[in-house]
Amino acid sequence: MRIIAGRLRHRLLKRPDEKTTRPTTDRVRESVFNILSHQYNIDFPEIRVLDAFAGSGAMGIEALSRGAKHVTFVEKDLKASHVLLENITSLKAENDTTVYKTDILKLGKSSVFIGLIFLDPPYQSELLEPACAHLKKTGWIQAETLVCVESAIGKARKELTDLNLLDSRVYGQSEIGFWSLLQTK
Repeated sequence: MRIIAGRLRHRLLKRPDEKTTRPTTDRVRESVFNILSHQYNIDFPEIRVLDAFAGSGAMGIEALSRGAKHVTFVEKDLKASHVLLENITSLKAENDTTVYKTDILKLGKSSVFIGLIFLDPPYQSELLEPACAHLKKTGWIQAETLVCVESAIGKARKELTDLNLLDSRVYGQSEIGFWSLLQTK
């Protein structure tokens, strides 16, 4: 796995055990970041990012490489969080990141505005809706936050009834959806 673009371009990332994680492929990451930059006009140097269910941290590290102010990673699997920390250390990105080795449902309140969230729970888990509800309740998801969800095809559409689907793309057995809070009147 490699970093696609930015100041860390071409650097290699270690991968956690694929029995417990499912890394987003380079091709899909490149497509996602093209969409974020061109369709949603994400200005990475102006935002803070949350990479939930981070695994190797590839999505958050890609955002960091493109200039994100700060990336917060959440990963509860001990082996995956060890690989995540190795990746951060090898890139000398400790000052630009925070890592929580915890269950996403135990993550405390956000003290800063998060502009972009990557949410990629295990496909067979029932964590997508509870994770989004918790992130809303604790202030991680706000009105202007863009939430990028990777899930099995159709799963997010069934579970995320309190978010607004802006766009989605299918890559193999995965669907990447771009979501925002529903606007209430």
